[in-house]
Amino acid sequence: MSQNIDYLLIEKVLSKSATPNELDNFNKWLHVSEENRNEFNETKLIWDKYNGIHANKVFDNNEGLQAVRIKLAQNRKQKEKKKLFTYWISSAASIILLFGLFQILAFVSTNNLETYTSYNNAEKIVLADSSVVWLNKNSSLKISKRFNKNKRRVYLLGEGFFEVARDENKPFEVVSGKTITKVLGTSFNILEKSIENNTIITVNSGTVAFKKFRRFETRTILTKNQKATYYLNNNTIEKQQNNNLNYMSWKSNYLIFQDTPLSDVCKQLSKHFNTKITQHTNDSNLYLTGKYEGESLGEILNIIEITFNIHVDSAANEYSLYDVDMN
Repeated sequence: MSQNIDYLLIEKVLSKSATPNELDNFNKWLHVSEENRNEFNETKLIWDKYNGIHANKVFDNNEGLQAVRIKLAQNRKQKEKKKLFTYWISSAASIILLFGLFQILAFVSTNNLETYTSYNNAEKIVLADSSVVWLNKNSSLKISKRFNKNKRRVYLLGEGFFEVARDENKPFEVVSGKTITKVLGTSFNILEKSIENNTIITVNSGTVAFKKFRRFETRTILTKNQKATYYLNNNTIEKQQNNNLNYMSWKSNYLIFQDTPLSDVCKQLSKHFNTKITQHTNDSNLYLTGKYEGESLGEILNIIEITFNIHVDSAANEYSLYDVDMN
């Protein structure tokens, strides 16, 4: 006997009108599968419930059969809806799984990316479209092997300066942290701060569109000597005028100060030489002007000592600036 559910046979068994041959077929059907046994138990519950309702009445077997058939029909309809719902849920799950698989494949496809990494020195990279990327030390750039064939997109971790060759048909895109920068042809610097997960872009020439890495986000347009910072903690972008003349000092290897407060000089020297320099002088109105190209940190600090008549104390690769009378 097939595994298909025979409701008429179940009804005959419950109403005790089944022939011996039908009872034999029923028992065979009942042991075919768990689904058959569940279906019988459910039907029996409906049958017993209907008999319970009519316990104190004269029971009409034909009426009972009709009532059970109606209830079974309703249950079957609900089951079909449930199966349909389950189908759509299953389909949705399949789509999600497929999307997840796509994401995995997208991740795996990083095998199609070439990675350039700088360690102790800045590195120069010339791309297939003649664009030039300078990587600051301890930074990396991922480039698709199909770069410039249909689009120009790169992935930056750390800091890099970009001199982008102009191409009206294929904008140049830099993905860094949770931001994306899009240009046609220009030069700019991007710094992703790994600790805060903030991203800073500073434009050297041309026009740049900077936004959060989402499809419908509003772009922030930047031009020469402007910068923007994406703050992860509040998911915002702040646009400013760039007043830091040394944002590219890691690439140019020179430092320029024009009436720069000594406190800012300390911050910029700290970043350039990757060390900690702090000011502890009483006079906060100290400003430095000068250009330093190739000088060591010790030489620059010696010039600062003489210029402002202060003392520089060093310990464990950290430097502190004090008034002479404080020592």
